[in-house]
Amino acid sequence: MRTARALLLLALFLLPAAGHAGEQALKSLLPAQSNTLAVIPDSYLYVQGNDLTQIYDGGYQRYLRAGVTEVVQQLYRGPGGLTLTVTIHGLATAAAATAFFQAQRKQVPKEVPVRPAAQGRGFTYLAAGVKYGVVAGPRLVAVLSGYGGQPGARAQLEQVLAGIAARSRPPKARTG
Repeated sequence: MRTARALLLLALFLLPAAGHAGEQALKSLLPAQSNTLAVIPDSYLYVQGNDLTQIYDGGYQRYLRAGVTEVVQQLYRGPGGLTLTVTIHGLATAAAATAFFQAQRKQVPKEVPVRPAAQGRGFTYLAAGVKYGVVAGPRLVAVLSGYGGQPGARAQLEQVLAGIAARSRPPKARTG
C-alpha cells in the first residue's frame, strides 16, 4: 500500500512537467545564437494540436493527420541579410516522422536539384530564390527556409541542418 501511494504521489508530482517535456526537447534542437546566426527577438513559438494554426494559416489539419503533435519555430538573421526560419515538428511516432520526411521530399518538383545533407539524414534544395533544408531525427522533422543572403547561405543552411541532426541523435548506449 505504501509503495502504491508513493508511486501515485510521484506520478502526480511529475505530471505537470510532462506537458513541457516535448517543448524543451524540441527547443534544445534549435540552433544557438552565434557570430554568424542571430536570433530574431520575440520570434520563438511553441504550439500543440489545433494551435498549429499559429504557424500554418491553412491546412494545419494535414499536419495533425500526419502525426505532428507539437512544433517549435524560431527565426534567425544570417550573413548577407539571410533570414532563416527553423521549424521543428515533433511527431507521435518514429514511423510518422519517416513518413512526414518522405512527404517533404516528394513535394520538391522533379526538375529541382536536391543535394543530400546532414550525413544523409536530410537534403537541401533551391526553389524560386528560397533555400530549403529538411532533416529527420527520431520522432522529429525539421524544415528550414532561408530568404536572401549571400551565395554561401546554402552552406549556412547545411551547417544548421547538420547541427540539428547531431543534437537529435539518441545517446549512444554505454558498454562495459
